[in-house]
Amino acid sequence: MAPWLAMIVFLFTLPAVYDLISARASGITVNGDQIAWYAGKRDNSVAANLIDHIKLDTRLDLSVRCTLVLSSGQKVKVPFEACPNHRALETQLQAHGYVTRRQHFGFV
Repeated sequence: MAPWLAMIVFLFTLPAVYDLISARASGITVNGDQIAWYAGKRDNSVAANLIDHIKLDTRLDLSVRCTLVLSSGQKVKVPFEACPNHRALETQLQAHGYVTRRQHFGFV
C-alpha cells in the first residue's frame, strides 16, 4: 500500500480513535418531572410541564432522532449519542405519560 494512501485512511479514523480513547459518557434520564440528558460536555434538561410531545424521527440511514417539542412550539433536539434504543426509549417515555409521535423518513 502506498504511504500516502495509508495516511489518508489513518486521518479518516482519527475521530473514531479519539472517541474510543476519551470514553465520553452519555445518557438520558426520563421521569415524571423532567427529561435530562448528557453527552460529552453537553447536558440539558426540560421540565415535563413544558413538553407538548416528543417526536421520534426515522432518518434515511435508519437512525432515530429524538426531538422534544415544547408547548411554545420551540424544538429541543436530544443528541443522538444520548439516546438508547428507540423502542426502549419510546416505552419508557410512554410509561411516564409523555406523548410520542413517530415520523418515518422525513427530510426536514
